[in-house]
Amino acid sequence: MFAAIFCRRVLRVLAVCFSISAVASLAAAQEAEDKAGWWRFRGPNGSGVSSSTRLPVKWTVEEADWRVQLPGVGHCSPVIRGNHVFVTCGEEDSGHRQLLCLTADSGQVVWKHTIGEAKHRKHSLNSFASSTPALDAERVYVSWVDAENQLQVKA
Repeated sequence: MFAAIFCRRVLRVLAVCFSISAVASLAAAQEAEDKAGWWRFRGPNGSGVSSSTRLPVKWTVEEADWRVQLPGVGHCSPVIRGNHVFVTCGEEDSGHRQLLCLTADSGQVVWKHTIGEAKHRKHSLNSFASSTPALDAERVYVSWVDAENQLQVKA
C-alpha cells in the first residue's frame, strides 16, 4: 500500500515538473521566434503563421503605432530584423525601384536605396517592386525583372 502511494506521488511530481518544463520551453521558443524577426516572405518558416500570442485580433488604422507614405507603389510584404522594417516600392512614372529601411518603433526612414531601372511592361496588379525582400544576418536581398526580362538581384 505504501509503495503504491509513494509511486503515485512520484508520478505526480514528475508530471508537474514535465508540465513546467514544457511551458518554459514553449516560452523560450516564442521568445526566440520574436527575436529572430520576420526575415522573409510569409515569415520565419514560410507558412505565414506566427505563434505569437501578442498579435491583434482586430486591426484598425486608428490603432496603428505609425503609418508612412511610400515614395512609390508597394506590394511587397514587409520583413523585419530587430528594430528595422524593410519594404520595396516602385515609381510608376519612371520604373525606378526603391528599397527602404524604416525603424519598427516609429516608421522613420533610416535609409533608402534607389535602383534606376527602365520602365517596362508589367502586370496591371503589380508595381515595379512587388517582390518581398529577404534578410540574413548582414544583408538585405531584393530581386526584380528588368526591361529585358533578366532577373536582377541586389544585396
